[in-house]
Amino acid sequence: MTIHRLLGARPLTEKTKYHTKNPWHYDLVVLDEASMIDLSMMEKVVQALKPNSRLIMLGDKDQLASVEAGSIMGELGSFIDNGYSQSHCDYLKAVTDYQIEAGNALPIGDCLSHLKHSYRFGEKAWIGELANAVNDQKINLSWEIFDKYKNSDKLENFCYPETKETTDKSSWIEKSVQMVVDKAV
Repeated sequence: MTIHRLLGARPLTEKTKYHTKNPWHYDLVVLDEASMIDLSMMEKVVQALKPNSRLIMLGDKDQLASVEAGSIMGELGSFIDNGYSQSHCDYLKAVTDYQIEAGNALPIGDCLSHLKHSYRFGEKAWIGELANAVNDQKINLSWEIFDKYKNSDKLENFCYPETKETTDKSSWIEKSVQMVVDKAV
């Protein structure tokens, strides 16, 4: 179900059926692909929660942000780098028997989890290598991985939409810039 439908969005208006004065009856709301949610929509979601409801947001902090203003998952994801508080580390140790070192956490950090293992593709798969290099901001390594696999059967033709040509990175960039210039003129 879409968030718009869940909120009871009304056509041609910003009003929704569910809001602060008419909250959802749910105790738990789970939002998938939360990186796509903009600030305005998230405000509506939070306003529709009843006071004791739980909100779980699933998403990739490194995925493209929402089209409208607000990069909620990116902003929340930045807190994970501070680690967890000592009390939260103690709690996690009690329930998992796994010790995590406490960090310099803000209270919101104790509400976040960062899953690092992808079941979509293995760490050794080229796309996993590329994703890790991009996330680690290793630009040269990213291009090396791309160049290594660009002509293999592991990578579909990296096509330029209008010409359907397989291109290398420099000509692709040149053509992309030229398309922008042509459309602007």
